[in-house]
Amino acid sequence: MSEIRVDTISEKTSANGVAIDSVTLKDGNVVVANGNGISFAATSDGTTMSSELLDDYEEGSATISITDTSDNAISLGNNTLSYTKVGRMVHTHGYFNCSGLGSASGDLKITGLPFAIPNENSAYASPSVGWAFGLNITAGQNMGGYGAINTSDIQLTIYDSTGGITNFNTTQLSADGQFMISFSYRTAA
Repeated sequence: MSEIRVDTISEKTSANGVAIDSVTLKDGNVVVANGNGISFAATSDGTTMSSELLDDYEEGSATISITDTSDNAISLGNNTLSYTKVGRMVHTHGYFNCSGLGSASGDLKITGLPFAIPNENSAYASPSVGWAFGLNITAGQNMGGYGAINTSDIQLTIYDSTGGITNFNTTQLSADGQFMISFSYRTAA
């Protein structure tokens, strides 16, 4: 195996750029200039695609609230949502436990997603509620929701096999209610 050692690389302008078969970094990061990314254009697969450029990656957490339609918040013992953003897709998950209902009444929503959901019908997405405790619902009802377009909110819902879908509200949540949620959605940027 041959090895090339380079102390300095000078930029050379060319219409064809620089062709390198492979690069291995032993230390450090690859930094891409703002507005650029990794292009996958060599594998054009979809006839209706809008981009093959991976230009964003981020990990973090967001402080959320559970509020009614008048923005009265429920007291939460844990209100942190973790997220990973890859390109325009945001993957979130969190565990929420109530410590009191406060003055909230009526329909409930989660507010404070880390990125807004675009104002497009194709941007609707549904969260998964994998576990819940302390809910005032009957057997056969399931908690769910949807990402409300043009907001940073998840509208919470209840699905009942006989009654269909209705909005989840404060009468269905006890003062010590808890649930875990996962939600993947598309953002505008």
